[in-house]
Amino acid sequence: MLSPSLREMSTSEVSCITTRRSFGRASFIASRSVALSSTLIDELRAADTLVLGVERAFIIVSSGGTAIGSDADFASRYLLHICHFLGIENVHIIDASGSKRTPEQVIARGKQQIDTVLAEMRHTKVA
Repeated sequence: MLSPSLREMSTSEVSCITTRRSFGRASFIASRSVALSSTLIDELRAADTLVLGVERAFIIVSSGGTAIGSDADFASRYLLHICHFLGIENVHIIDASGSKRTPEQVIARGKQQIDTVLAEMRHTKVA
């Protein structure tokens, strides 16, 4: 019998993959993030039992032209349903659509949405 293992993600730094096309530190961070992602996916696939302790989830959706929250938006509603099924009620959907925007504009818009959510969270904690 295998002994259980614990992956505590709240103490880990998970870097964002950027759109910078330069070499050096940005490329290193991107490759490190992809390597960590692959490791985490492999751990999930190998697990017999998975226990999640999550208070909130951020789901980043690129809808391919479908308006987020519309009747045709199956992806974000499905992911929201899965989160609720797992007991994660505090879910924030970040719209990363941008077929008519540059990657930099899409990322800036996503960061703005995340900043808004974080500001609301800070305001709620203070109140």
